[in-house]
Amino acid sequence: MNQNRSDLQSPDDSISRGNALNQASGIVQLEATALFDIENVVVARSLHVHEASRLRGISKKNERTRRRQLCCQSQFARGLAG
Repeated sequence: MNQNRSDLQSPDDSISRGNALNQASGIVQLEATALFDIENVVVARSLHVHEASRLRGISKKNERTRRRQLCCQSQFARGLAG
């Protein structure tokens, strides 16, 4: 097999291709880091929504308890007055 000399890479071509691969690898790593950061934000927001929902549930429960107490107090007051 006879190979042309023009097909062989010069050292400069190898270096520039190596640099391009390193840059591409760096970009991929940055994108992976960005995706990881986005995933962390989504998880944090999900936990925040879950916590907010839980707190709303506690708030609603407290509101129902408060209404029951007011109702009982007013019935008690009516009983004393009646």
